[in-house]
Amino acid sequence: MKKLYHKKALIEQGISYLQLDWFQKQFSAEENQYQYEGIVVECGGEEEIAIGQEHIQAIEFVIENQEMILKNILEALFKEYPNIQKKWIDFYEKEEYKQRLPKVNNIQELSYLITPDIVHIINVKKNGICCIGFEFSCTWEEEHGLGFMTYQGKVCKIGDASISFLSKIAQEVIKEEK
Repeated sequence: MKKLYHKKALIEQGISYLQLDWFQKQFSAEENQYQYEGIVVECGGEEEIAIGQEHIQAIEFVIENQEMILKNILEALFKEYPNIQKKWIDFYEKEEYKQRLPKVNNIQELSYLITPDIVHIINVKKNGICCIGFEFSCTWEEEHGLGFMTYQGKVCKIGDASISFLSKIAQEVIKEEK
């Protein structure tokens, strides 16, 4: 069983803290730019909500499916990374650019540039299943971070951190889900 560091009361208040084994393995290498210390869980996105059973089930889904979710996030980012590099090429001086957005040959190298910060359980759902956003720190966008919106473990949107918590993004995802 995966470790879950929170009390039920914290979930009911909307915030808890997860220490996910697969995330720990992936983001604890010495080469990582950031130190992984666990993930805060927030429920509701940008709105205050009463925590329901579907939110608790979403947290349990993350715990039980963390390996698959992490794999999907890193694969999606690996595909998107060349576009991210192009977007930022004129923002940094050449040496700083190479440091912040280095060439990566595989997912492991990419994981050295990011670390998970927050899991957002969004109050947008389909068939009782909530969208789940993942917010990361990253080397190239320190102010706005990196975000992923997922549904049933599948990465549906990638962008800055706001992608991970905005209800309107989750509503777009639900609309596009078949």
